[in-house]
Amino acid sequence: MRTMIEKILRGYGKSLVLCRDGRQYSVKGFLQPVTGKSEQYARLQPGVTGLENSSRYIYIGPVDPEAMQGDEIVAGEKHYLLRHAQVICEGAEAVYVWGMCVEKGGTPKWEMNGYR
Repeated sequence: MRTMIEKILRGYGKSLVLCRDGRQYSVKGFLQPVTGKSEQYARLQPGVTGLENSSRYIYIGPVDPEAMQGDEIVAGEKHYLLRHAQVICEGAEAVYVWGMCVEKGGTPKWEMNGYR
């Protein structure tokens, strides 16, 4: 399963830079605005994937290097702070990392399952 996901990330993922403790890692992954069709989402705006929440972003990336809470992700000119990250497993195999980000600089704090 991990091999299949890594192939998808390499083929379709966006070039990103994962920054931690002064080190930079080039990765391929997905970084997309949170979408929804409900009025419960704040700051919604139309986008190519539906209604987009401009303050939260979903990150999906490789297990190696493993993205962790507090890491910075750079996509082009924009910088994002990883507020929550977890390794998704299939059985005992680590398959990919899923996370939630906010754009750095002036983004209001938000909580998700107790994470800030």
